[in-house]
Amino acid sequence: MFLIVKDNFNADVKLNDDILKVALTGRLDTITSPGLLALYREAEAKAKITNITIDMKELEYISSAGLRVLMIMRKALADGNNFSIVNMNDQVQEILETTGFDTIFC
Repeated sequence: MFLIVKDNFNADVKLNDDILKVALTGRLDTITSPGLLALYREAEAKAKITNITIDMKELEYISSAGLRVLMIMRKALADGNNFSIVNMNDQVQEILETTGFDTIFC
């Protein structure tokens, strides 16, 4: 439904009724995270989102700016348990563990 394509980042965002599915590729960092936030805001304006799934199979790196966008998305849900991250690789998992976000997202 929505797509961001930058040099080192892609976000494929699909909204189905109240379910948002996001597939990330490349690097979610200070440069690319505002684009993801803008896509999220666009989807949020179209529907009351009750469930979010983030597919990180192709994500190589996430910075604190990217984590902030994910936190904004999670906090917007009425039930934070309806936010899930799937297919996380070892590099991204290590970043989440180092920052303590694994206890929030996983």
